Amino acid sequence: MATDTIEKRTEAVRGTEDADLLKRHLCPFFEKGGYPDCMTCRKTEDNLLDCREYYLKRIKTLPMDIWCEEFDKFIVNTRDKVSVDEIIGVGMNCNSCYIYDKCPMYRKDFACGIDWGDKKPTTPADMMDFLIDIQYERVRRGSVIEKVDGGVADAGLSGEIDRLNDLMAAKAELGRERISVNIEAKGAAGGAATSAGGGILSKIFGGAPKEIEQPPTISIPAKPSSREDIVDVEEIVEEKKAEKVSRKRKK
Repeated sequence: MATDTIEKRTEAVRGTEDADLLKRHLCPFFEKGGYPDCMTCRKTEDNLLDCREYYLKRIKTLPMDIWCEEFDKFIVNTRDKVSVDEIIGVGMNCNSCYIYDKCPMYRKDFACGIDWGDKKPTTPADMMDFLIDIQYERVRRGSVIEKVDGGVADAGLSGEIDRLNDLMAAKAELGRERISVNIEAKGAAGGAATSAGGGILSKIFGGAPKEIEQPPTISIPAKPSSREDIVDVEEIVEEKKAEKVSRKRKK
């Protein structure tokens, strides 16, 4: 059976480092499966020992008589987990602190000597106040450093100011009352009923708008009534007098 063959090959490979024996047991496993790296393998002692180690490492997890691609798949091994506090050298301690050369509490092979406190904000408002205080201190220190540096605008300080402004705006939003209205309606999107009634929104908000009544048309007479007693005067045409021509001109 295939299981017996696998066990015999595994025992033979595990019990020897001889190159000829490894060729006899390992090479058929990889070559008959068409292992890509075997095409360029010179079957030196180093190559055979590497194949031996690789074979013994994976054959228990992926038992097979002839190599296939499944034999090379990635395997994640599991193990028991422990708390960070139980591991020596991990966590907040003086040996791994990056400000050890500046900290007045530094002491080799000791845990951090600073009492950071265990009081945490319990409400969103308290948390915002805590963050705003920290950010304000950053801005204040950054502004002093900027002045000492000659007053040149610092891009980092500008970013910290924007962040402080965002925190202040977020805090203002916390105390602002909000009213949320959710309107859901179903109905036909068109048709005679919709056009006549104004649609669903019109039904919700009081029906379709009424048409505005147009005022009656007032006709304006050509002659106002206040001037009816005035007689129209016809246009007076001035007649030209006949020009007298002297006798001398007639000649």
